[in-house]
Amino acid sequence: MSNANSAGEGDSNCQPWAFPQVSQSSGAPVNVAATDRRSEKRQEQDAYKAGFARGLADGMASSQSVLNERLACLDQALLFLSKPIDAVDEHVEQELAALAIEIARQIIRREIKVDSGHVVAVVREAIASLPLSSEPMSLHLSPADAACVKEALLLSESGDGCKIIEDPVVASGGCRISSATSQVDATIEKQIAAISARIFGGERDADSH
Repeated sequence: MSNANSAGEGDSNCQPWAFPQVSQSSGAPVNVAATDRRSEKRQEQDAYKAGFARGLADGMASSQSVLNERLACLDQALLFLSKPIDAVDEHVEQELAALAIEIARQIIRREIKVDSGHVVAVVREAIASLPLSSEPMSLHLSPADAACVKEALLLSESGDGCKIIEDPVVASGGCRISSATSQVDATIEKQIAAISARIFGGERDADSH
């Protein structure tokens, strides 16, 4: 009895046997830190590429916007400059025309000094432009031309009934003729003014067409 009890007590202190746990993995242990670093590096590269692409796109959009603004400013500047250029062209044309008229005036005066017969032709043309009439006429001439014209008119019938008046106001080479009903201004100034009117009038007609 005592032996049986002792055996039972000894059995109660024993634990059941079990198979030891064996890991099913094989090979070298995994380096978790190296794997994490490679993953972080890939993420950094991906983030860099994405940031670079985004920055490039933003930069191109900003550059295009600035370029468009510059082009708009350039267009406005060219439009602004085109108007003054037109005004300058017109001003230059007027200046050239005035210069041509002044040159013509100087040439006429020089020709008058060289050829005294010019004033005779002017007087005859002025007398011929008057309507036929028996009214007496007054012929205003420069004192420098009076003698020459008087001699020429004495040799022609066109001087009949014409009174020559030496007028210092009349420049050499021209004349003024007046009667009770008619008047002709054939002074040099008047002739040049007529030329000027034809020149500028021709320009205006050309512009209107």
